[in-house]
Amino acid sequence: MSPSSDDDARSAEGASNDRVAPFRQRLRLDGVIGVSAALAAVLREVESVAPLDNALLITGPSGAGKTHLARLIRANSPRRGRPLVELHCAAIPESLVESELFGAMQGPDAGSPRRTEGKLAAAQGGTLLLEEVGELPMGAQARLLRLLHTKEYHPLGSSEPSTADVRIIATTNDDLARAVDERRFRADLLFRLQVSSIRVPSLSERREDIAPLARHFCELVRQDSRFAPIELSPAALRAIEANSEWGGNVRELAFLVNVAMFRAAAAGATSIEAAHVFPDIGRPDWT
Repeated sequence: MSPSSDDDARSAEGASNDRVAPFRQRLRLDGVIGVSAALAAVLREVESVAPLDNALLITGPSGAGKTHLARLIRANSPRRGRPLVELHCAAIPESLVESELFGAMQGPDAGSPRRTEGKLAAAQGGTLLLEEVGELPMGAQARLLRLLHTKEYHPLGSSEPSTADVRIIATTNDDLARAVDERRFRADLLFRLQVSSIRVPSLSERREDIAPLARHFCELVRQDSRFAPIELSPAALRAIEANSEWGGNVRELAFLVNVAMFRAAAAGATSIEAAHVFPDIGRPDWT
C-alpha cells in the first residue's frame, strides 16, 4: 500500500473501533476523548440519567473524571441553561460547611456575621454538584437528607424553610458502604443518593483511550503555552500505552504529557520522545 493508503486504512480501522461515535450524534460531549467500550458504557448511562431530576451519585477513583462527567450530565439535562454551582466538601473547614451549603441569616447583634447566601440558593433552578460528598460532616449529612426528602431546608439561624428547586449530583472516590459501616456516612443518605449512580472506570480499564487522550493533552498544552507545533512520537505513544500503572488516572496522564512537552521544548526537540515522558526508567525498546 502507498503511505496514503496506510493512513486511510488506519483511519478506517479507528472509526470501526470507535464505540463512542453513536453517542456523539445524540449527546453534547465537549471534552470527551476516547473510543473504548468502557467509555461508551458510561455514556449509555449518561443518556439514561441526564433527563431525570433525582439525585445522582458518581463514583470512581481519584483523577478518573467524575467532575467532568457531572458537568456533562448537566449539559445534557433540561437544566443545562440554568446555574451549575459546585462545592468541594473536602476543601471547606467543618465549622463552615453548613453555612456554605445552606446559607446563614445575619445574627441579631451589630457585630454578627453578615447574611451568607448558600450554594443551594445560588443553584436555584439548576444543579448543585457536591464533590467528595463522603467528606460531609454528619450534621450536614442529616440536613442534606432532609432536603432530598422534602425539597426544603433552613438557612442557619432561620426559622422559615426555603424551597430548593435543585438537582443534586454528588461525587466520591470513597467506599461509602464502608463509610456507613465505620459510622462516617449515613446509610439513609447513601440510599437516597444512589437511587441513580454511575461508576467512572479507571484509566487502566479504558486503555484504548490512552493514546487519544495523550494526543489531546499534548494539543492543549501546545495551545496554552504557545509552543511551536510539537507532537508525541510513535515511540512515546507506545511507551505511554505500555505503562501499566495509572494510579492518578486521566489526571496523571495529563500531568505526564504536560511535563514531557516542557522537557522536549527545553531540549529543542521537534517531537516528544519516550525519554521525555519517562526519563528515569532507561531506554527500553519502544521503537
